[in-house]
Amino acid sequence: MRPGDVLVMYTDGLVERRDRSVDESLAHLAQVLAEPAADLDALLDRTLELSCADTDDDTCLIAVQVLDDGNGRADRRV
Repeated sequence: MRPGDVLVMYTDGLVERRDRSVDESLAHLAQVLAEPAADLDALLDRTLELSCADTDDDTCLIAVQVLDDGNGRADRRV
């Protein structure tokens, strides 16, 4: 991964719906995640706000963003 890259992990509750195929929900999720966001929190908020999630199912969304160390390299601090 490179600086600025974001890894998003989620449970099936974010994309599974009774009235829509998983492929449609995944395409919608990819579209939402492809739009730039001010920061990681804004990206997660927008993703949940615009998700097609079925509210009957639990949803977990986790994201990790690779930071730049100021020299164009990934910040490897943990």
